[in-house]
Amino acid sequence: MRYLLFFLTPLVYSMDGDPFRAYEVVLIGILFSILFLRARMKKIGLFEIVALSAYSFFLILQQFFIPSGNLFFGIKFMIATIMAFFPFWVLRSSHWHRTDILTPVARAIDVLCIISVLNFFSSFAFGIGERSIGGFLGYRAFGFMGDSFTPVLIFLFLYYFLEKRWVFFTLSLACLLMTGGKTGIIMAGGTVAVYFLFVSNSAITRFLFLVATLILFVLPVGIEDSIQNVRNFQFSLNNRLLSFQVGWEYFRENPVFGIGINQGLGSVGNDVQTLARSLGLVEYFPVNQIHNAFLRALAETGVIGFGFLALLAVYWVREGISAVLCARELPQCRERNFLAAAGIWTICFVLGYQTTGWFLHGHPQLAWLLMLSTYASIITKRVASNKQQNVMVPVQPANTLGLVLPA
Repeated sequence: MRYLLFFLTPLVYSMDGDPFRAYEVVLIGILFSILFLRARMKKIGLFEIVALSAYSFFLILQQFFIPSGNLFFGIKFMIATIMAFFPFWVLRSSHWHRTDILTPVARAIDVLCIISVLNFFSSFAFGIGERSIGGFLGYRAFGFMGDSFTPVLIFLFLYYFLEKRWVFFTLSLACLLMTGGKTGIIMAGGTVAVYFLFVSNSAITRFLFLVATLILFVLPVGIEDSIQNVRNFQFSLNNRLLSFQVGWEYFRENPVFGIGINQGLGSVGNDVQTLARSLGLVEYFPVNQIHNAFLRALAETGVIGFGFLALLAVYWVREGISAVLCARELPQCRERNFLAAAGIWTICFVLGYQTTGWFLHGHPQLAWLLMLSTYASIITKRVASNKQQNVMVPVQPANTLGLVLPA
């Protein structure tokens, strides 16, 4: 039960503007670290721990080099950031005592999908929670999960596609369309493309998919018009371009230490309005943050903080690649499907889905990134351990719950 509940903990951070997120992060981190502790713990890699610790301590040092520096704020931010990661480190060290780690995760994914369907369908149909005019279906519906949940729908979409559970796949796709997120749709297509090109064992399938992709890109008829006719496309484009330019100006103010973590939130809206007026732009949505996680990190933490976050990004991408390579070597089973979905999602999210400051503790996207990359890493290491011990991995059909792996 603890593994199922832990998988769903990022839902706690879903409410935008929640003033208690930092406290929630610390409490959840302490609770599940205690629940995952065991008498026998295995060593884990130190790369992520060292990089994250260095970044966290930098947030304290930064307070001495920015005009609005607050040492107490830096200490609180450091503690919350470390606690956001800590239970995942404990889980990586202690999971070996449980023989089957995938069954509770698979059940948690199903529960997450059901919650998502109830949230997005009720929001789209009845206006419950957050809903606005626009998108592909006339409304953009987010309910109580917010726009930050959009990339998680992409994981559900890909996972159920690989599982060939078409009802859940269709529901996940419907929820994704209800968000009206253009970046989300592009990422969803990208994850499927990566699967067929690099994971699928069928050479014919890969060839046909490559041909279809080439045809799509060389067909000139209507493609540009289709993009331009997407509802509010110009507004979204200007929204991002204006935030990018303001973010770059913030970086230039203090390129070494940045303007201060989270400091851009209080000024970016007014600065974007000033910039838009100077350029004569009126077609843009209100901007409340820099719409690129890496650029925001560069602006708020300078080259030093950005360097530490870049190291973490490299680590997560490497873990995603390892999961994908492991999936390629496995027969058709739930383990293979989860590794492929989680690994591909991790790679595409870190490299492609750069719309918000997801690197902050308490941000639901960071929590989902840690969740999926951690479980992918755990299962990848279990497969490697089985191979070293020359143990045959028992495989269940893809439509059953879990894959029993001997410790």
